[in-house]
Amino acid sequence: MLEPKERSLHSFKYGKDNPKIYGFAISSINENKDEMEEMTHDSERANLLSHSVLISKDVFPDIFDAIQNSKNRLHFDKDINFFVTSNPFPNGYCRVLPNLYSADIVLTSSLIELLSLEELSYIIGHEIAHFLFEHHKYPRPDIAANEIEMYNLMALQRAGEISADRLGFISCGSEKISFKTKLKLSSGLSDKFIKGDDDFYLKQMEQLKKNVDRSLAESSHPSFLSRIYALHLFAHTHEYKEWVESRDTGSYSLKEIDQKIEKNLEELSGNERSLQNQEAFESAYLWISVYLFMKDGTFSKGEQIAYNEFFSNIDIKQVLSALKIGKREELEKRFQKNLFNASSLEISLKEKLMHQIEFIASKTDSSQEVMLKILVDIANRLGIKRPVTIRKKI
Repeated sequence: MLEPKERSLHSFKYGKDNPKIYGFAISSINENKDEMEEMTHDSERANLLSHSVLISKDVFPDIFDAIQNSKNRLHFDKDINFFVTSNPFPNGYCRVLPNLYSADIVLTSSLIELLSLEELSYIIGHEIAHFLFEHHKYPRPDIAANEIEMYNLMALQRAGEISADRLGFISCGSEKISFKTKLKLSSGLSDKFIKGDDDFYLKQMEQLKKNVDRSLAESSHPSFLSRIYALHLFAHTHEYKEWVESRDTGSYSLKEIDQKIEKNLEELSGNERSLQNQEAFESAYLWISVYLFMKDGTFSKGEQIAYNEFFSNIDIKQVLSALKIGKREELEKRFQKNLFNASSLEISLKEKLMHQIEFIASKTDSSQEVMLKILVDIANRLGIKRPVTIRKKI
């Protein structure tokens, strides 16, 4: 059972930080905690204890106090461990312990050297968020079944970073400190070189929009420009202002800023993930429909007329030519390949695809019994739980 304040922290999650949106069933996430994985965790923890230093009041009093202050601001009282490890790269990460509601959060020496204690509070809150929001349960992009799934898993990872940034912001309690932390981590430079210009990211972001970076769609982390922009919006939400009991009621709702953030993330990557999903959707819609039309081994005149109603932009002769007329196995191959790719689409496109295919089924010459059997199989492969039907209207 979540405590009242902890429940509020969960409400701050970015709207797209939800596996279901990207077509991943919650029940399938992190279901294989096998013996080998637990042994790996044990080995990693032994290595951490051997080569890193556990942060305590006696050894690192200032860092310990910064951690306690962050936990107090978040109303977070879970017993988790913090370590410092020697590393030339400024970084922090969270490792959740197997079968325990606990975690190890590791801060590198160079991170602590680079940041002030207030800025370190931002990192502490960010890493606590990864633990609290259970991001460790999300599927890893390196196990993606295909390119579409990889793009969607990366989008889910980026969404998790936006959520974690919000708790980092609450933890340090300052928009200025949050911005400066991001600037230091992105530039690698200390206070000695950084001067105040809180709007610098807007100018640089406008340049990036003109020269999009499509590789962002393949990254587990959003651009630091998007993250600063997202934090600025979050700082002015009704929900955050209510949390800090401010007299200022804010300018936006979380739902409103989530839409702005989603648009920004897509724009800076050239809409690459959306384009890949749309391309897979259109290909699946075409070849699954053709498969349904030709299920009885023919492509009647009536079915061809129906085909032209839905796919007027794709000449039917091209389709038949691609199938190398008469080769049923080629159609089966294209059907299976496209259905496999479609199984990795985000959930909204899966639902749309299923809906349109159900309508196509009503235009075929095959019996309703045959069509329903195929539709049930397609729905199962897409992970759609609702009953299927043959639709007379789209």
